[in-house]
Amino acid sequence: MDGFRVIRARPHGPGGAPQSPTFVSTYDGTVPGPTLRIKRGEDLGVRVVNDLAEPTSVHWHGVRLPNAMDGVPGLTQAPIAPGTSFDDRFRPPDAGTFWYHAHVGAQVDRGLYAALIVEEAQPVDVDRDPLTSTDANRSRGSSTSTAARRAPRVDRRRSRFRPMRSGHASTSRIRLRPNSNSGV
Repeated sequence: MDGFRVIRARPHGPGGAPQSPTFVSTYDGTVPGPTLRIKRGEDLGVRVVNDLAEPTSVHWHGVRLPNAMDGVPGLTQAPIAPGTSFDDRFRPPDAGTFWYHAHVGAQVDRGLYAALIVEEAQPVDVDRDPLTSTDANRSRGSSTSTAARRAPRVDRRRSRFRPMRSGHASTSRIRLRPNSNSGV
């Protein structure tokens, strides 16, 4: 391989056509798409292949990166035409939980989004590190969890939760440590 992680934007599911109410687009066949993990300061190379019948892009939400990699068609780069690909390569300077998503039409609402986790240079001492994703359906005013149906139970283990919301909102990280006074 040439150092790039290949991600394919493609149609999926029973809807078949973008006008269908059940049509979804995916990265690599899943919604949300594959979680990308990298250490802060390492190079990230992603080749985005567009198998859709329409142009697409990938915007790296909240990540400080070169403008040419920002994925906003008509502003920072040209859209990725059907049947072509685009190579993103950058070095995330900040650790955190981010997300990447299409920046063309309603593609993000149809499933083109996923998490990008940039790990700290020194690992955080936690026993588990779950990622949760909430898909905010703005047209119906409801939210459904796509990664976890209920929050993990907090116990004596130290946990870090990585919530990711697929609306235009920032992501955040919550680190939980046991409270010695509560017995939890």
